[in-house]
Amino acid sequence: MMTKPCVIEFYQGNSTLFLFDVTKNGRLLDSSNELYQEILTCSETIGPVMNLYQKTDRNQKTYFILKYFSSASVDYAIEKLMAVLFNSGIQCTLKTPQIAVEILIMEVTGEVIIRHNQLSDKESLKDMVNEVYSQCEGHLWIANHERLTEERFMTYHSKKELLVAEAPNSGIVGCVVMSWTGNDAKELSMLVVKPDFRGRGIGRQLVEYVISSARTDKCRCVSLELLYPANQPDPWKKGLRKWYESIGFEFVKNVDFQLYFQDSADLVQEVTFSIFEKPLL
Repeated sequence: MMTKPCVIEFYQGNSTLFLFDVTKNGRLLDSSNELYQEILTCSETIGPVMNLYQKTDRNQKTYFILKYFSSASVDYAIEKLMAVLFNSGIQCTLKTPQIAVEILIMEVTGEVIIRHNQLSDKESLKDMVNEVYSQCEGHLWIANHERLTEERFMTYHSKKELLVAEAPNSGIVGCVVMSWTGNDAKELSMLVVKPDFRGRGIGRQLVEYVISSARTDKCRCVSLELLYPANQPDPWKKGLRKWYESIGFEFVKNVDFQLYFQDSADLVQEVTFSIFEKPLL
């Protein structure tokens, strides 16, 4: 989907958020702005949580006000608006100079919302990740080995590295870790989609989000790692490798897993640890 670049600032005034278009010398959104009618149309689909309406000031400048009801928080109001804008082909950069609120919405793609994890997601994520890894890699590790421990979760959370895919009425259905591996490269890891939600493109959406973020940050590449048995075929990992290669990831090298991870002592068989990269420049 093609998107139009836009920067919108949110200013808080009691229970009101004012939307400004700062792409044209800080001028307020008005009828001469190409986003005017599109945002006005968007407001009709936001729903009962808030109202988005236009107002004309004393200088005959028209601007939009996002007014949310007391039952809805500021961040939720912004999430809803951003979702509507993205689905209408408007890619917004957020600036919140007067409100201290963490914007959770990252991207709306298809049936899921991709956002940063919250502390309240901890148990759901641990259960999902560890169950999937037990099915796919359980034969490589000692019994009860956890891919996502509480300590790892808190590390990912503190660094804002863990992204989740959330589906309406279904909760968290997938996740991925996005981290820096240097000044000009990012890595994706722990890509997980719930079994019942596979085949819907959610894994691809998570990967594409990481790639898009890396492009925005002018990274030279995105890397990932694959762990699989060294001395026996693994159909699951073979298929996963083929899928990664189909979307542009290239094999770089095999490395010693023990040099990368402290929990390598939990392995019960010899493994191959492969590095792949997708060039972006």
